[in-house]
Amino acid sequence: MKRMMLVLTAFALGATSTFTVSAQTPTTSAQSEQTLLPDRIVSGGYGAPVQRFSKIAGRGALLTGIEGGWIVNHRFVLGAAGYGLATQNIRNAGSPLHDSRGRSPVVEMGYGGITLGYVVQPMRLTHLSFQVLLGGGGVTYDVQDIAGMRSEDAPADGFFVAEPSVHGELNVSRFFRIGVGVGYRSVAGASLEGLGDRDLRGASASLTLKLGRF
Repeated sequence: MKRMMLVLTAFALGATSTFTVSAQTPTTSAQSEQTLLPDRIVSGGYGAPVQRFSKIAGRGALLTGIEGGWIVNHRFVLGAAGYGLATQNIRNAGSPLHDSRGRSPVVEMGYGGITLGYVVQPMRLTHLSFQVLLGGGGVTYDVQDIAGMRSEDAPADGFFVAEPSVHGELNVSRFFRIGVGVGYRSVAGASLEGLGDRDLRGASASLTLKLGRF
């Protein structure tokens, strides 16, 4: 009888141990479960002055602007950006307009839109980031020195723009990053007295100074 009680006791202890291990297994599995969306979302943001060096109508040009965005989990970026042509000596020889010195009018251009980005290994000292801008812009003339022409009467046209780019970034501090990048500005729908898409599209190099919480 005693031997039977010992056997039953050992069996009961073994079954209890097995049940305990089995009950713990799902918890361990749940803790290591991989999902597309994390349980905890970390938010940040930044703002940045930007300088872009490119070509407009075949001439070297500087475009200056600003961009900013919402950073999700240090990697995904949703933002906006806008740029304007800072170079003042680009002229459209195809225009019938001329200033008081007989020169073609100076081209003025700007564009902007939403930006989508992804940062690769953001915590490393140096890393890459990818960005695409989707939006629109406009092109017109500076007509201040053209007789009988008011600024609001200057010829103008709009266009669609898509600008993908890749950037190398340096983490200077927790709140400051420097980015150097290259991209390509694709333009569609521009037509202004001989100034068309091919005159406004082109490759660009950029310098970005980011301030924010990354």
